Amino acid sequence: MVNFKPVLFVIGLVLSKIALFMYVPTILALATGTPGFLSFALAVTITHSVAFLCLTLGKTRDFRLNTREMFLLTTMVWIIASAFAALPFVFINHISFTNAYFETMSGITTTGSTVLSGLDNMAPAFYFGAQHFSGLAVSGLS
Repeated sequence: MVNFKPVLFVIGLVLSKIALFMYVPTILALATGTPGFLSFALAVTITHSVAFLCLTLGKTRDFRLNTREMFLLTTMVWIIASAFAALPFVFINHISFTNAYFETMSGITTTGSTVLSGLDNMAPAFYFGAQHFSGLAVSGLS
């Protein structure tokens, strides 16, 4: 039987780190006065809230992960981290969640593929956010 509490706890930790990484483009948008501040702030709020919920529900005294839970955790982290990292892109550009998810997964896995065009005309916070998640992947998430 799978023990979901430690899996949920680790997902909460990962989501809290994703939210922390979203602060940089949020502050950039605020400092430069360009569009994207409210979109990134909303994404940070949602991501931090879900992270807190996962951390609260997943807290346990007996923290053990066996092989089955590690496989589940690996899969869930990739899926969930990409889904929450895609939120700012949905809010800023009003692109579909599918395209935002693809863009984020592409950044986190460092494949370099994109479905967006006209990146030069986008808000600096959006462009920086996309590059920032690629940097996150290079620094150790992938």
